[in-house]
Amino acid sequence: MTTRHPKLAKLILIATFALLLSSSAAAFGGVAVGLGINVGVAPPPVPVAREVVVASPGPGYVWVAGHWGWYPAYGYRWVGGAWLRPPYPRAVWVGPRFVVGARGRFFYHGYWRRW
Repeated sequence: MTTRHPKLAKLILIATFALLLSSSAAAFGGVAVGLGINVGVAPPPVPVAREVVVASPGPGYVWVAGHWGWYPAYGYRWVGGAWLRPPYPRAVWVGPRFVVGARGRFFYHGYWRRW
């Protein structure tokens, strides 16, 4: 590359290089688009366990039935039923359950709620 103005050629070369660097940074730093596919296989149904409900230990106790719970570190575990005292007046036990939604199948642990 021969030119009469070497300083101008050097300046154009530096400007072109800077423009190239800034456009590639803008191209990669801007918007990221991704596509993912989640294929899940539901675990096999667990057998229904039988448990014996003994007499209440006293007034104010509520029977919370046993259930199969999902724990990521252990898988399915049986949680035995028990007589429990509600943590506050007018509390209702909402049992654990699986919910199937658009993003998959989720396990929700049981909890107490106000009635």
